[in-house]
Amino acid sequence: MRDRGSRLRAGLGQAGAAGEPDRQDDRNRGLGPAGLACAQQLARAGHDVHVFEKLAKAGGLLRYGIPDFKMEKHLVERRVEQMAAEGVVFHYGAHIGVNVAADKLLADHDAVVLTGGAEKGRELPIPGRELDGIHFAMEFLPQQNRASATSRRAM
Repeated sequence: MRDRGSRLRAGLGQAGAAGEPDRQDDRNRGLGPAGLACAQQLARAGHDVHVFEKLAKAGGLLRYGIPDFKMEKHLVERRVEQMAAEGVVFHYGAHIGVNVAADKLLADHDAVVLTGGAEKGRELPIPGRELDGIHFAMEFLPQQNRASATSRRAM
């Protein structure tokens, strides 16, 4: 098997401008759908990929925003396990700018990909939005999915 550097060169051709080194040590911030896809593609292209997630588990909206009856969470877990087997390193509880310094991340690594997700709802200017009982899904679903996960583990 070729080393990671040769896999990178074979898969992507010449990296960057003339004289610029191949980028092999990448950091990806965020483990929602975009972050997972980006990390997996970079790893398969030969990069050493570390991903930082502020939450306890990977998946973002896939895990915390979509109810279990629409998408079972073992599918997300299976993908994370596959990525770990492919060499992706996961760092949970790592909140960039809070407990992980952004400038250190930039200084220490060849590339950083920011894949922040949709954590807040958007106000919609529609009739009835101001009525009682109208809530943003992003306020309700993550909380509900965490509660569902906790109750499943207790069974």
